[in-house]
Amino acid sequence: MSYQGNSPSLLPLTSEQLLDGIVTTPKIANTAVTTTKIADDAVTTEKIANNSITSDKIAPGTVIASDVADFTITENKLANSSITEIKIATGAVSEDKLATDAVTTDKIANNSITSDKIAPGTVIESDVGNDAITTIKLANDAVTTIKISDENVTTEKLANSAIITVKIADENVTTEKLANSAITTLKIADENVTTEKVANLNITTEKLANSAVTTEKIADSVAINNLNINSTLDIFGGYTEGARTLTIDTNTLDVNLSNANFFIVNLNSNINTINLSNYSNTANQITGFALALVADGSPRVIAWPDNFKWAANSPPTISSTNNVVDVYGFFSYDNGNTWLSFISGQNIYG
Repeated sequence: MSYQGNSPSLLPLTSEQLLDGIVTTPKIANTAVTTTKIADDAVTTEKIANNSITSDKIAPGTVIASDVADFTITENKLANSSITEIKIATGAVSEDKLATDAVTTDKIANNSITSDKIAPGTVIESDVGNDAITTIKLANDAVTTIKISDENVTTEKLANSAIITVKIADENVTTEKLANSAITTLKIADENVTTEKVANLNITTEKLANSAVTTEKIADSVAINNLNINSTLDIFGGYTEGARTLTIDTNTLDVNLSNANFFIVNLNSNINTINLSNYSNTANQITGFALALVADGSPRVIAWPDNFKWAANSPPTISSTNNVVDVYGFFSYDNGNTWLSFISGQNIYG
């Protein structure tokens, strides 16, 4: 190397002409080290001062997953709404990741809550929509008396023929459970009202709609007491009719037609008064009854009421031979105002 005064020669210096370590920081002019002056892979970790790489120094898209150390991204590193659906791995949201009350109605997809998802005893009254519980949802014998509020089973709540025998626990249909006139013919499947299903004395007149009890609704061999027939009654086969024995009390005979229509009287004294009760007061209805008078061997006299009308206006003479029977029939077509009276038979040996 040659010098003229303080200036180097115009010849360029080569790397071989520089001693190792001779080029110090002060020897390098500002901005003198350009990209082309730096060899590839020359800038190592040790060459970069701490905090020297700022956001402005990093080109967009340069930082990839392998550049980020584990557990480096903390909450304050995340911008609001930056985690979208595609950023979350399948199965990554576990129970402990959910805040209390975080899962609202809008967060649940339709038909997502199945039976397995519901804990026992979780579904309460307010969770069940109106008309949601249908017949097939109920186990047999599930609806007992205490499950039904009084008078809440109305006609509209029952599908036609919905009540069959196996759906009713024995003796659980009580009077209080039925609204008045709620049970119509269509609501009862044929032959399904059996004796075991009805608690004693619980079917009252108010519980039956008019014309609700038809032939098909009555099981075979069911006894019917005090039946009022307002239309034609067809009887196939034999039938029996009750009879009552009456006692003459101080020459008075009381005949209660609600007890029977055939009465047997041991004629052991005269009869001065006959009191009739409980005959029909309904227009166009006929009431009838019969008296069988058993003689005691002494002549007896009966003071027939004035409205007992006999043929030729001539009351009969009562038979007196011991143990013979006179039978008399009586009919009224005008609510007991007039009784048509006739002899069925006299002096019949018992």
